[in-house]
Amino acid sequence: MRTYDIVIAGAGCAGLSLLYRLLQDPVLSRQNILVLDKRQKNTNDRTWCYWERGEGAFESIVHRSWDRLAVCSGRMSNTLTIAPYRYKMIAGIDFYRHVLELAAGFPNVVFRYETITNMSVHKKQVQIRTAGSAYQCSYVFNSTPLFQPRRPRSQQMHFRGWRVTTPVDCFDTQQPVLMDFRVPQQEGAAFMYVLPVGRREALVEYTLIGSRIMKQGNYLSVIENYLSNVLGIATYDVTGEESGVLPLSCRYHARHYHRRIVHIGIAAGCLKPGSGYAFQFIQRQCDEVLALLRNNMFPVTKKRLLYGRFRWYDATLLRVVRNRNISFADMMETLFTRVPAPRILKFLENSTSFREECTIMRVFPPSVFVPAALKELINCK
Repeated sequence: MRTYDIVIAGAGCAGLSLLYRLLQDPVLSRQNILVLDKRQKNTNDRTWCYWERGEGAFESIVHRSWDRLAVCSGRMSNTLTIAPYRYKMIAGIDFYRHVLELAAGFPNVVFRYETITNMSVHKKQVQIRTAGSAYQCSYVFNSTPLFQPRRPRSQQMHFRGWRVTTPVDCFDTQQPVLMDFRVPQQEGAAFMYVLPVGRREALVEYTLIGSRIMKQGNYLSVIENYLSNVLGIATYDVTGEESGVLPLSCRYHARHYHRRIVHIGIAAGCLKPGSGYAFQFIQRQCDEVLALLRNNMFPVTKKRLLYGRFRWYDATLLRVVRNRNISFADMMETLFTRVPAPRILKFLENSTSFREECTIMRVFPPSVFVPAALKELINCK
């Protein structure tokens, strides 16, 4: 049985972010590290977007960044200045290559492409079994579904997007469209998302919040109609696709199965249910994990990092969306018209003060949000 100091189970955003941060630390980079995943990361299967002030850990691979965003509906089209933030885009393939190239310079880092079948703790070691091998280590950082309890069915954010190119200039490269509600709303809260990487190239994505997954053809039909009838683009080529389903659960995620098996990423609740964004919350968790490891402490992140009153706000919003007491498009139109965009982004990254949160909440109808908030105050755990 081969022995390592650290095993990272899952080589997605959370696993590779943690590996990258470990390898940049002069002490922790000396650890013997094994990364396990079912398959190699060598396709452009994801796009990660986030906002931050100044430069971050992955600035060198930011594909595009913007200082303003657009929000559109049938009644309005707002351009939002977001300074001091910038909205940043990282292509999945660039992220994978960047981390893997760094790891290639460390002989103490090993990748294995195998399916994990079991993990168990024996005294001070974790034993990991795959279909054909066995390993042991001091700590496992797990972003896989292993040890994740079955949860009540929750709302989901499901999306499907096309990377499209056009023969003529069609896209405004100065601002992405964060939300465009000029799509059918019968299936749930729905909007389009447009990331222009050039005047003739963009990621055009349909996002739907609801409990029911539609047939693939329905998603594609919405994208086609949006391109032709809303954007007026008759001729284009589809050069790639992205899709995914994100669970918007506000229930408590266990931060660890054991002090030596630590959940990271979405498995640890790093996806913000009220927005569907996870990248920056994953980086915050990495910061805390590294700080604990440097101090020779068990690397179990604190509950306050991911929960607290912001989880209550998220749960309240999702209850209102689920009950459809008010149009989601109308809510967002009111929010982005009456509240400065930087304050909204600060709120969505869980950084606002309670006073700032009150200025946001008062733009929504109390008759809808107060009953939902009281119910979720009881339910949130």
